[in-house]
Amino acid sequence: MRRLSNKEVQSIQLNILKEIVEFCNENNLRFYLIYGSLLGAVRHNGFIPWDDDIDIAMSRPDYEKFLHTFNVSHKQYKVESFRINKYVPYFYAKVQDINTLVVPRSNHGHQIGVSVDVFPIDGASSNSIIQWIHFRLFEVIRLLYNFKIKVFKKEKSLGRNLLLSLGKLFAFWIPFGLLVRVLDSINRLYSFEKSEYVTVCASTDKRISYDKKEFEKVVFIEFEGIPMPCPVGYDLLLKSMYKDYMKLPEPNKRVSHHQIEAFELESNV
Repeated sequence: MRRLSNKEVQSIQLNILKEIVEFCNENNLRFYLIYGSLLGAVRHNGFIPWDDDIDIAMSRPDYEKFLHTFNVSHKQYKVESFRINKYVPYFYAKVQDINTLVVPRSNHGHQIGVSVDVFPIDGASSNSIIQWIHFRLFEVIRLLYNFKIKVFKKEKSLGRNLLLSLGKLFAFWIPFGLLVRVLDSINRLYSFEKSEYVTVCASTDKRISYDKKEFEKVVFIEFEGIPMPCPVGYDLLLKSMYKDYMKLPEPNKRVSHHQIEAFELESNV
């Protein structure tokens, strides 16, 4: 195996994204850049220089179609999700290059290659109290999921280390598949088609709801020289997630949040 540089990882991810673009165009499916990739497109016209992932989102109906059809016509790239394989430890989806291997800081034991993350956009209640309960329930279960899956660094605070240890001990007794199924069910509580408000499934951070109108149209913003679809309400989305999003973080904070090691395998194609 040969270790891949950050630039090589980004190049592979961009190739995966190009395949997704082609597939979605051929099958009349809509996706949007989201999270760090949306920020990268708006602020850098491409990858955030120190980042090492691509995030996209699809409405739940398009997401389900994508999951069940993408693998039929692709050999080098494969979509992985709990929705099509109960042994996959993700409540969202990843499209991976099977000729690569990623060594993440996690405990799930599932082998994955360099990939693009695909998140479903689901409905949310228009009642603020019910919405708050819905999102907090998701966050509590996701916290248990993170205790189960992540390798945490030791903190300087003894209290925080104790809380981490107790959380991991409690999560240890909960079957991994059960946590993924519960998170998936919570995500799908409200129909995308019938809801006035929507929310993007997330593996981190707090859930935020948006008026569905923010996703009804797309605007194309350049990402590494390629016009990519972004939500028409991208400014609102980015402000809700990153506040003053055009301001660069301090130099000491310009680091990847994923800290992966990626390797090239012998080609199987």
